Amino acid sequence: MNIFILQHTDLNIALIPHVVWSHNDDRTTLNKLYQQYKSCGRIILLEDCNSMELKGYISQYRFLITARTHASIAGYSTGVPTLVVGYSVKAVGIASDLFGTAKNYVLPVNALSRKEELTEAFSWLMKQEENIRNHYSQHLNNYIAGLNLIDELPIFK
Repeated sequence: MNIFILQHTDLNIALIPHVVWSHNDDRTTLNKLYQQYKSCGRIILLEDCNSMELKGYISQYRFLITARTHASIAGYSTGVPTLVVGYSVKAVGIASDLFGTAKNYVLPVNALSRKEELTEAFSWLMKQEENIRNHYSQHLNNYIAGLNLIDELPIFK
């Protein structure tokens, strides 16, 4: 875990399992992180819950760092400044559609070369919090409306 958040902010951290399958269970890794840092009193580990509950939790957070596409969509759609540690073209595509670029919004996991990159990316997100929230307030409704129009196209029926 990037302990920068614990050492340099007063933010709390919620560890959120998003995929809970027998062959791919976020709880395994998250529980190890939780056990390592729980004594600080600023980390919670959420139990598995449905997508509506997860989105509800995410919507209450100040920031979201995620590697899961559906969690990033929950963050974006509820106006939470979101950093995606990306492993797929979907992460880049969604951020590019929403912000006009994936730079600073997606940290490509396969291109990480320095351990400080995650800290730097999160620091940028914190510094840009107000700008990101303003961007959401100005563009998010139109973006979502545009996505809803896709369902109306004959090709998707």
